[in-house]
Amino acid sequence: DGNAPAERQAFMVGDSGAALLLTHSDQPEVAGPRRVELDRLDLSTYTAAPLGLAVDAGSAAYIMYTSGSTGTPKGVQVPHRAIVRLVINNGFADFNHQDRVAFASNPAFDASTLEVWAPLLNGGAVVVIDQDQVLSRQGLREVLLD
Repeated sequence: DGNAPAERQAFMVGDSGAALLLTHSDQPEVAGPRRVELDRLDLSTYTAAPLGLAVDAGSAAYIMYTSGSTGTPKGVQVPHRAIVRLVINNGFADFNHQDRVAFASNPAFDASTLEVWAPLLNGGAVVVIDQDQVLSRQGLREVLLD
């Protein structure tokens, strides 16, 4: 979360043992792992070949940090199976190839898991909505109609 205080960002990077930090060039430096600035990334140097990583349903898909409202934030590993359970044959929502889901939450918030993976794992599409549009009634209306 680029809007989080620098101390919180540094804590999460250090606590997680991250080896790589995906960020943007306008974000402040965080000591520790190698930094990859996504807005300056040259994808032409990469191949489409599989990475050959051993991943199964119990492998961590990502780490989500708690708010820390009762003390120190805690990292929670979210396994791939938890994402699949949330968005495929879940018994509460039918996601399919016709869906267009607005990605409007902060990626550091757990609601973003549903907004991203529900459409992608069911053949639909994610529509990224800029924060300025989300906060503007007219802007949000226009992007939703579009």
